[in-house]
Amino acid sequence: NVPAVSAWLQGRLIVNGVPFAQVLEELQRYHSGTIVLLNQRIGKTNVTGTYNVDDPVAALDLLVKTVPVSMITLTNRLVLLF
Repeated sequence: NVPAVSAWLQGRLIVNGVPFAQVLEELQRYHSGTIVLLNQRIGKTNVTGTYNVDDPVAALDLLVKTVPVSMITLTNRLVLLF
């Protein structure tokens, strides 16, 4: 997928109908701390969007606006989603 590879080279993650949990796993690769999803049902929700992996915290902030989930950040190293 040429557009996805091109986006990745520019620090962007493009997803189309991908489960929320899978997108979190990908963002976890770029986040210096730990992201914990406590609501596994929400993890199955498909999401679509473009996220900046150079700033995984901002990407996560944008991502959680697309699903009915709450987020708490405990220090800059631990993020809980419930």
